[in-house]
Amino acid sequence: MAAGIGNRPGNNWPNHACSMNTNICEMSETKLSRRVVVQHPQGLHMRPGELFVRLASSFDSTIEVINGARRVDGKSMLEILGLGADQGTELEIEANGPDAEAALDALAEFVEKTSVDDETTDQTG
Repeated sequence: MAAGIGNRPGNNWPNHACSMNTNICEMSETKLSRRVVVQHPQGLHMRPGELFVRLASSFDSTIEVINGARRVDGKSMLEILGLGADQGTELEIEANGPDAEAALDALAEFVEKTSVDDETTDQTG
């Protein structure tokens, strides 16, 4: 592995930008999490799951969704469907990156909605 920001041998701070000359590091990303309860009657299956993934993918931050001991990529439709998140399931959403707070706010609001009618409007015509 080439030496560079965050990759220097002995550097234990992978989420920090470190100066090669001064050994001064600063946080370049923010990691936040929030617990939510799935409100939609279909849970995060098919259409609601697709809309969740589409929304998560609109952010630069990495998004992970945790259901018990299972942690999945929030930008992967297959992994979101594999969570089996039915209505009433408590999830933890984790966002890590430059827009983590905005991502978490939008995703938590989406999961806690009882309807996805606003998001399912056909925009082709």
